[in-house]
Amino acid sequence: MTSTTSVKDPELVATVKRFKRLAATIKDAFEMAMRGHVEKVEDASRIRKYLEREDAHWNTHARGSIRSPISGELGQERLTGVSNDLLSIEFFEEGLIAARSIGKLTVGGISFGTGFLVGNGMLMTNHHVLRTPEEASLSQLDMDLETNRIGAAKPVETYELDPERFFITNKDFDFTIVAVRNTSQNGRSIDDFGFLPLIGGEGKILIGRPVNLIQHPNGGTKSIVVHDSRFMYIENGGTIDRYCWYSSDTEPGSSGSPVFNNRWEVVALHHRAVPDVNANGKLLGRDGRIISTVNAEKYPERVSWVANEGIRISRLVGAIQAANIEHRFEHEREKLMKVWSSQVGEIRKNALSSDEFGISEAPSGQENVKAESRSFALNGMPISISIRIG
Repeated sequence: MTSTTSVKDPELVATVKRFKRLAATIKDAFEMAMRGHVEKVEDASRIRKYLEREDAHWNTHARGSIRSPISGELGQERLTGVSNDLLSIEFFEEGLIAARSIGKLTVGGISFGTGFLVGNGMLMTNHHVLRTPEEASLSQLDMDLETNRIGAAKPVETYELDPERFFITNKDFDFTIVAVRNTSQNGRSIDDFGFLPLIGGEGKILIGRPVNLIQHPNGGTKSIVVHDSRFMYIENGGTIDRYCWYSSDTEPGSSGSPVFNNRWEVVALHHRAVPDVNANGKLLGRDGRIISTVNAEKYPERVSWVANEGIRISRLVGAIQAANIEHRFEHEREKLMKVWSSQVGEIRKNALSSDEFGISEAPSGQENVKAESRSFALNGMPISISIRIG
């Protein structure tokens, strides 16, 4: 029997068609952005929103210690020009905090996926990972499933899902949100892992900017992609503007992963890789030759993958708010939307202003220097900072 070489999965066919229709546009826009001309491929209002978010973030977390990456017209020129990849060392610290909220899903003891906590003990993943409440009730979430070569290994915390408390799913936007039982098999609270708020506003990312993707590939330990990983394209206002594309590496089991910008805000929900096909819709291998679907499934590393596709968070938030759900779930949904809204303003609300806290170099020999502590939340995790004032 001859193995088929054409893409047959309807969802994958739709993904390939979307990308093929935009392939030339994506290529040109991405190359233009990487040459330093983002303003020619991005809407001016999106650039302005992005710059404002960058300024708010770095002025909050780095004031008094490092210079903000945006400084008037000079900063704007750098961010809409050739990529400037200088980052505060806090990038790693914030990334570790964000990573805590991500776990591995085992669905019915058979298949695997990735999911992340989004607040109020709720987990987000793809619809194609968790399709029904019945599937969710037979599934479990593993947190802290990590490789620990430095220091003591973390115990894996396993949680049951609770679709009776909350369950919402949408095939068109390929997302599911389900409640997680509060306590793990070891007795640890799910709240210990914080959460990643979903920000409904635009301007979180621009074409050509780096993205980071934390995942559980092949159902293994938690992994991260930060190298050679860029945001490739977004189509605003079109019929498919819920989607975006990026160049991160993924593997089976990565579905449901959060795609981050360099401020560790979630910009997309990863849901599918895009394979290369010829004019007849036949799969192509990395050598440029046709590859059968049997071999593609068995040896995915031999497939020519051209991009990854995700669902934009701004569009997801709108879909979640507008979804028709069971009446018993409406209160939980509204509580979740309020949590996300409160987190959006967290940076500005908790900004460590030099005027408010008197952050400055103390003159040599100054006496009676006091320390004052301030606390705020970052991705749902409580953070405390001690500031010398006097």
